[in-house]
Amino acid sequence: MGHAGQPDPVTSQPARVEFRVVELMNRLLDVTPDSIGTEVQSVLATLGQTYGLARTFLFRYAAGTGYVNTHEWAAPGVTPLKPAMQGGAQIVRRTWHEAFLAGRIVAITDRNEVPEGSPERAFMTENGVHSTLMVPLCDGDRMFGLIGFDCCRPDRPWGQDMVFLLSSIGRAVSSVLLRVEAARAEAASRSHLQATLHALPDLVIELSPTGDIVACHSDKLPWLSGLVRAGIGRPLRQVLPETLAAALCEMVASPPDGRSARTRRVGISTLVTPHRYEISVARLD
Repeated sequence: MGHAGQPDPVTSQPARVEFRVVELMNRLLDVTPDSIGTEVQSVLATLGQTYGLARTFLFRYAAGTGYVNTHEWAAPGVTPLKPAMQGGAQIVRRTWHEAFLAGRIVAITDRNEVPEGSPERAFMTENGVHSTLMVPLCDGDRMFGLIGFDCCRPDRPWGQDMVFLLSSIGRAVSSVLLRVEAARAEAASRSHLQATLHALPDLVIELSPTGDIVACHSDKLPWLSGLVRAGIGRPLRQVLPETLAAALCEMVASPPDGRSARTRRVGISTLVTPHRYEISVARLD
């Protein structure tokens, strides 16, 4: 927020401001999923201090949850709004919302330009905001958030160059958020796939209702799968090691209901080393 007697950093040093914005955009190129929260907060703080603003903020938007204020920087003496801006599907300031959905920037130089009695003007007045610039964050036609800048001075214009620079930052932040979301989704998918592969059984034996071996799937346990394949059509007890066959027969005799599975661990002694197996039984519809 600018203070009386201080030069306007935007008009007094335009070149320095442009360099600062370029520096911020370069920093955003190196953002990772682990650092994005800290970096976005740092960008907001730097923009607020550089432009002499009162408040800078980032909102995420989804139709089901509405707007959620995820990041905010406030100048000394300015009341933060983030605690009170944590979502709600109901859209209160519809004029702004429709502009964001259409991908349009909202730039208000003087709140007296906003229609009297409107929720937008009431919001600005209640929070001491005289002018505001808000840039929607979009992924194609989908609006998923906005980055905004408030000023509590009554004489703060939003010049064309300033709007261009802040809009450029908004597009950079938008790209970074989408890139990080894609990286997180890929990591989650990879983790899920890895967990699924680990959960796959080493050997699947398909049995008839009478306990005869119908089929054998997977060759991760060559010696055991070889026994099972050679014993297709024969009772389980005649094929598998006694301890393993007894446990399976007991479980097959009282199979679980529905699509659930019953699991237990069985130890088998061999001439070389003992083996432990985790066996599961489930109905096959």
